[in-house]
Amino acid sequence: MKTFLTKIAQLGSIIDVTLLSSRGEGLFFYSNSRELPAGKDSEARWSEIITSLGNPVTADFVFAKGRYFLQQTTIGYLIVGMQNDSNLNKVRIACNAVSKKLSDTSICKQTLLKLLTDTEELLKPHVIKELLPLADRSVASTLLSLLGQRDQFKANTRDKLLLFICQALGYCKSPEAIEPLQTLLATDKGKLGQNVARAAQIAILQLKESQSQMPTGQSIRGQSRSSQSSHDRPTPSSAASPKNEKTVSTTARNRSSVPNLPEAQQISELLINGSKNEAMTLLLDHISVAAKSRNFIKAEHLRNWLIEIDSMAVGEIIRAAEIIEEERKSAINNEDLNTWQKLIDNISAEAFSALYHAFTRQKFNTGEMIVQQGDLESTLFFINSGKVQIQMTCGGKSEPVSTLEAGTAFGAEAFFELSVWTFGAKSLGAEIFLLSHDVFQKIVGHYPALEAKLADFCRQPLQSQPLFARGRKTRRHHERKTANNRVAFGLLDEKGNEAGRVAKGDLIDISQGGLALSFHASQKKAAANLLGKKVQFSIFCRNTEPLVSRVGIVRAIGSHDPIGNLYSMHVEFDQQLTPTELRRIGVIEKAPS
Repeated sequence: MKTFLTKIAQLGSIIDVTLLSSRGEGLFFYSNSRELPAGKDSEARWSEIITSLGNPVTADFVFAKGRYFLQQTTIGYLIVGMQNDSNLNKVRIACNAVSKKLSDTSICKQTLLKLLTDTEELLKPHVIKELLPLADRSVASTLLSLLGQRDQFKANTRDKLLLFICQALGYCKSPEAIEPLQTLLATDKGKLGQNVARAAQIAILQLKESQSQMPTGQSIRGQSRSSQSSHDRPTPSSAASPKNEKTVSTTARNRSSVPNLPEAQQISELLINGSKNEAMTLLLDHISVAAKSRNFIKAEHLRNWLIEIDSMAVGEIIRAAEIIEEERKSAINNEDLNTWQKLIDNISAEAFSALYHAFTRQKFNTGEMIVQQGDLESTLFFINSGKVQIQMTCGGKSEPVSTLEAGTAFGAEAFFELSVWTFGAKSLGAEIFLLSHDVFQKIVGHYPALEAKLADFCRQPLQSQPLFARGRKTRRHHERKTANNRVAFGLLDEKGNEAGRVAKGDLIDISQGGLALSFHASQKKAAANLLGKKVQFSIFCRNTEPLVSRVGIVRAIGSHDPIGNLYSMHVEFDQQLTPTELRRIGVIEKAPS
């Protein structure tokens, strides 16, 4: 990990590289500038900035003396400072590779153990704090090694470091630590601070307690000789060649993720035989071939495999990303680039390239309906050439409300907000790029800010049309009234019978023709599955009034409070409510929305 971070620091224009823990404490500092010293001031400054940004997954912003890129990881935040943006894309790729690798708990633990061994003494207590949730025998082994070096600790950090070592050993459930801790208390009695001595005593008690709870027949090493695993049992090959053991274990760990491709067998054999460098070179060659043949899905699969084989191979990882990106850009013709320049300016060239190669291209004849009002269609439409007429149906009559031209997109409401189509779209002779919701979800994982930027771009053309805005208002036939009654609801099958368990929510507003309510769902996908379904509703009334029941169709699902998994459901009744029923519900008058 330290080598990887140092390699990032060696890229051109880098000012500094910082790794902060989830607590905002420094785990690693590397600075090429004397003007930016590491320490408490630096930690506090970055913690304040990250908090003010709302703890983002990634962030990219400019300071007076340069540019910074932040990447959230399972450990904390990786922060890279640059004099300019000449290597910004390389930094993004490298940081993303680090984040992806650290999501594996075992690799995260190995990384922290390496940091504990290599990092400066002042930062070691911070690393030990991050290791506490991962405490086990391997952590205990590294901590005991560090404890054995205590005579070399600096006076100003000695007590603090010993305190954290003792506390962490108590959680490792490793009986081997009891004797070294007893030795510490016996030989360093006059040197130990009161807190350190107490921590050592408590750790010994914890370890003895965990030892007493071991199954009968288990040895001091943690398992009986007969049950010793192959992982703990040395073999001739592992004793003679530690390098080969590491290569084979890495290959075995990644075997489940080996792409199902013709090239995979040859590369796997090279890895098993310990020829990792040759395997990496061959992988790069295949990535280049796949990218040049416009098979970008295959190229990405191979690149992900390269990262899993060796996340520290910064040069190869960056080169693979550059090969794919260069070929993606060259595959976009200049005419299309000109058409979509405004979109590119909004979302970045890299994000547009990913979208472009995910599009499905389709031509629509003049007069052909692309989508009908009321359809359930989770597709986003990008007009590459020609024109599209937007229509709204009200009172059985369809009227045009806007005409969209090349370089614009439509369908944001149904795509991003999970609703039926509230308007129709008719081709006036157009070539359109189609983007499915499932494909988009795979892309947005690599570009966290893409969804919000794309949604804003797609909404702009229609939001600026007064006829469209007026048409949306006139579609509401009945006055909506606010309410806070509880509502029970359950799905119905095609025959009108109950098809699942009954859930409950709270009214947001209600009219004669429908209602909106809020409800909890464990996942967005579960909420989205209600769209277009027939549902039975029972509305609780005031006092002892009987329930008001209706069947309705779910026309839209919205994110009411994503943090609390709270969603909104918008429903059209199959039979209008009567004024008497509205009075029983006890609605409050509200101006038409």
